[in-house]
Amino acid sequence: STEMLRRLSVLPRRCVCRCVSATALDDGNLMTGMMRGAAAQTAYTKIKAAYDEVMELPEGSTERTLAMDRVHSESAPRLLRIARQNGGIYNKAAQFVASLQGGAGSQQIPEQYTKAFAVLTDKAPGRTLASVETVFLNDFGKSSTELFKHIDPIPINAASLAQVHRATLKDGTPVAVKVQYPELKQNMAGDLKVLEMIAGQLKPGGFDLTWAVKDFKVALTMELDFLSEAYHTERARKLLHH
Repeated sequence: STEMLRRLSVLPRRCVCRCVSATALDDGNLMTGMMRGAAAQTAYTKIKAAYDEVMELPEGSTERTLAMDRVHSESAPRLLRIARQNGGIYNKAAQFVASLQGGAGSQQIPEQYTKAFAVLTDKAPGRTLASVETVFLNDFGKSSTELFKHIDPIPINAASLAQVHRATLKDGTPVAVKVQYPELKQNMAGDLKVLEMIAGQLKPGGFDLTWAVKDFKVALTMELDFLSEAYHTERARKLLHH
């Protein structure tokens, strides 16, 4: 958006980023994903049963259409609560579904879901600097106070996967520090496996969701490439400087 480009133009000149590619992660601990996805599994069982019951109604009948809309409307807020509860990949997946409204994806995803998940596209609450300090220690072997002359403890922006802090290098250079949330790497692979499993079996009203999960993984891999993001941010800054 124009506002986003304007904000990019006033960001510090350089970015210090943590880059974790989805393809570089471990194959994942499915057990961890299953534990985090327990609520999702319970919801999946109930929602699938509801859709299966609707599919037993006469095809093309008004009764089936109304029943299908009712299940869509009841299921969407239930999954929204799970996304908020689990955060991370679940929250990002819901945001991805919300982004499909009005596009080609709206022909494949019931609008009850895209509308319900739209609330997650607003700015996420930030975390304390102390809560992400382990990222600096693990990636650089030093604390944030050792790495920077100053770092603002309050993030200037936050999202479902990371947040950004203003900071100053030892030589006085202002930078933007984007930090991935520390639990992301541990939870990501398992969460994706659970989502893939659910998408492969749950077809709300006949809608195939496997394509959405595949597209989501591609988008997620790109979003987690902070080095690429830093490069394009710097390009945008230079272009908007004139």
